[in-house]
Amino acid sequence: MDREGRLNLLIVVLTLFAIFAVPYVVVKTDVIAAVFSHNEVDCDGFEFDQEEWLDVADEEGRGEQAEGLAKCDSIVGLSRDEVRALLGDPRGIRGGRWRYFAGVVEGDFGYRGRPSLNVAFNHGRVTKVGLNPDPTDEPVLD
Repeated sequence: MDREGRLNLLIVVLTLFAIFAVPYVVVKTDVIAAVFSHNEVDCDGFEFDQEEWLDVADEEGRGEQAEGLAKCDSIVGLSRDEVRALLGDPRGIRGGRWRYFAGVVEGDFGYRGRPSLNVAFNHGRVTKVGLNPDPTDEPVLD
């Protein structure tokens, strides 16, 4: 294939990427971000509502609570037993991290996702709390 043929092929590939992949990423990001409040969390005024957290059916609607826990470091330093007593049993445990679902999002292209609150432990104590995916595009857990 000559240089002009390779250039035409590159243009076709990039055009297809722009048509199909870019809208998917944009829609997915917007839909996930809709689960969370998008208001700046006021950590001075944030109060975790355990009853609301535990009563939410199928973990839907936990976005604002999860965002407050992640941004305000209100559970950093707690033991595993204290976290379990506060948040209930995690939906997943992997590599020293506990995962709690924070809602359900649905979008175009058949996307369905479950953003989560991730709680990282080291030596039995919470060291970091983050949202995955993070609606503010800031780094979450390492």
